[in-house]
Amino acid sequence: MSWWPLLVDGPWLVASLAVLRAALHQRRAVHSWAVVVLFLALAMLLCVLQAPRTLADTSSAALPGLASLICFQQVVRQITLSRPPRRAVPRHRQPPDGRTASSASGQAPPPHPRPSRPRVQNTVPNRGRPAGTRP
Repeated sequence: MSWWPLLVDGPWLVASLAVLRAALHQRRAVHSWAVVVLFLALAMLLCVLQAPRTLADTSSAALPGLASLICFQQVVRQITLSRPPRRAVPRHRQPPDGRTASSASGQAPPPHPRPSRPRVQNTVPNRGRPAGTRP
């Protein structure tokens, strides 16, 4: 029994799942892509080495690995292009002209915050200290 398909396709599968996860979260996956390409190239090399030495057999042994890489890259592109990009600017930031986002869009502006309450003065008498000093 030969273990090379498991040892080669296992890391390729795990790295592919990491690339898909990164695509869903709109993050980069350079390391995972490197693992995918490295182990796919290794799998293609092993398939080509086991194929008969004719041009047709060698190319047909390499074609499934190359096709799977191209199809996988297209799936990742579909995921990244179908999800809207994240906002670069936080939603609570005001536009440069000073208007709020709702007034720029024609909606009623949000109500003003409540005015702050005056500080409650200490009701304890001064007990012989000069005015304005604290205990």
